[in-house]
Amino acid sequence: MRLPPSYFRPFDKVYRAVTADIRSRAATLAGDDRTWLERLVVTFLEERQRWNDSGQLAGYRAIWLRLNTPLLRLAAGAYLHVAYDLPRAMANDWPGQGRWAHAPTVARGEGVFMGLASIFPLHFQLSLGLGWLPPGLFRDYLDAPMDRLRRGAWAHARILATEPGRPQREAAMAEALTMGLKDAWDLQPWKIKKFLRPPDGAVFPVVTVPLLTLVAGSSLATGLTVAVVLWGLFEWRLYVARNRQMQREFIATWGEMLEDYVRVAVREPEDLERFRHQRRIDLRLDTAD
Repeated sequence: MRLPPSYFRPFDKVYRAVTADIRSRAATLAGDDRTWLERLVVTFLEERQRWNDSGQLAGYRAIWLRLNTPLLRLAAGAYLHVAYDLPRAMANDWPGQGRWAHAPTVARGEGVFMGLASIFPLHFQLSLGLGWLPPGLFRDYLDAPMDRLRRGAWAHARILATEPGRPQREAAMAEALTMGLKDAWDLQPWKIKKFLRPPDGAVFPVVTVPLLTLVAGSSLATGLTVAVVLWGLFEWRLYVARNRQMQREFIATWGEMLEDYVRVAVREPEDLERFRHQRRIDLRLDTAD
């Protein structure tokens, strides 16, 4: 199953801007540091282009298909990119090995990579039209999980590049992606369903106002029309605020689960199923699957 382009569009918009900034940052470096970072930009893009065709990501795409808002689709792409693409791409060009045997060093490569940490949060806010707000407002639901996943990506790349069993670890990482999204979904399904429709109170004025307008022939009818419109606007604003908050809670929960599952997948892939089974028991979720 392939996803329509619209599911990737929120992430791709951010990714293009982030890539441009990384290229600009690379231009300020010298020698092997610059060549190494420019190489990572290419391999990151190659990984992104495989999303819709990878058999290992089929389960993740199937649940991604249920996400019906740009914010959730942005999170789906961001989490996939940072938790899965980054460590695998960096492991292919791990400092101190192969063509990078002389430079950059592991310590230098880590410094270059970690120095990019501020780029994504900025473009994430800009993509939502919220660049004028303080970045700290978003730390609680996407930026904080993303930051931890980015740091984990470096540690996971080291394991993939230097320890045996890489194919098994990567297969478990793909499973962990699906597990994290599915378990977050199962934990808050009633909240996700509410993303699909506005509250009844916000729809009511759409029907009522034209009817009142037809019979409006007095100041009373006019007053009722205005009152209903104001009531509908209030209900709609309340719905939008609650909708955003529910999405933020879902994204934060999803990020926490993904972080734990990917960590186990990379370090102890044979233990992933048991770990996930116990997590679902602790969360009082069905363990049949």
